[in-house]
Amino acid sequence: MNLYQSEYIRSLSKFASMDKSPKEDPHFIENSEIILDQITSLEDHFLSEEIQNTVRIAALPNIAYNLLPPILKEMSLLGYHYEIFIIDESKIIEEQFYMDEYDIGFAQDLKLGSICMIKEPYYAIVPKDSPFSEKSVTTIHELMDTPLILPDVNCDIRISFDKLLKKYSYCPNSFIEVSQNDPIISFVECGMGVTIAPKMMISNLPDKVKAIEILDDNFYRTVDLLSNSYRLTDLIVSIVNLLSRYS
Repeated sequence: MNLYQSEYIRSLSKFASMDKSPKEDPHFIENSEIILDQITSLEDHFLSEEIQNTVRIAALPNIAYNLLPPILKEMSLLGYHYEIFIIDESKIIEEQFYMDEYDIGFAQDLKLGSICMIKEPYYAIVPKDSPFSEKSVTTIHELMDTPLILPDVNCDIRISFDKLLKKYSYCPNSFIEVSQNDPIISFVECGMGVTIAPKMMISNLPDKVKAIEILDDNFYRTVDLLSNSYRLTDLIVSIVNLLSRYS
C-alpha cells in the first residue's frame, strides 16, 4: 500500500468517525485503524532508516564538481542517501566538521586528522595569444614578471600560492585580486593576465586559454578526506578505492 492509498484510508476513517448513521460498518473502521497503525509504524521505520543512512557531505566547489559525481553514484549503489554542502574555504569545512556539522568533508591542504586522497600540481592558465602560450612549462620565477590574476586571500589556492611566495621571498610585479573565482578565467581570456589553478580544474578550460604546468616540487595541493564516523568505514574504503584512479 502506497502513501496515497494510506491517505485515502485515513480520510475514510475520519469521515466514518463523524458519520454516526446506523449504516456505518464498525468492522471497517476497526480494520482500517489497524492498517493505519501498521502504515504509521512502517513509515516511521523507513524514515528513521533513511535518516540513519543519510550522509552529510561538505566539499570545496572544484572538488564537488570534479569528484563528487562518481562518489555519489557509488553511495547510491551502497544504499546511502546524502546531503551536499558546497563550502568555499577548507578552513570553514574543517571547523564545522569538528562541530559535527558534517559526516564527511573534502578539503585541501589539511595537516592532521584527514586522509590524503590526491596530490596534484598547479598550472598557470595563460591567454593563447600571449608569449606564455608558446611554453610547455613555466616556473614561479617567470610568473613574477607577468600580471597575475589571483583569488582573494581567503581562497585555498591563494593561501597555497602565498606560502610559496613567502618561502622564496618572491613578490609579483603586479596582480589583480578577485573576490570571486568565477570571473578569473574570463579575465585571462581577455588578456588581462595569468592565473593559477590545480590540475583538477584545467580539464574544461575555454579555447582561448592554455594550461602550462608550473615546475616546482614545492607547489602542489592535497585533496583530503575528513571522516570521524565508524558507521561509514565501508563507505570510506569504497571512496578511497574509487579516487585512487585520480591520483
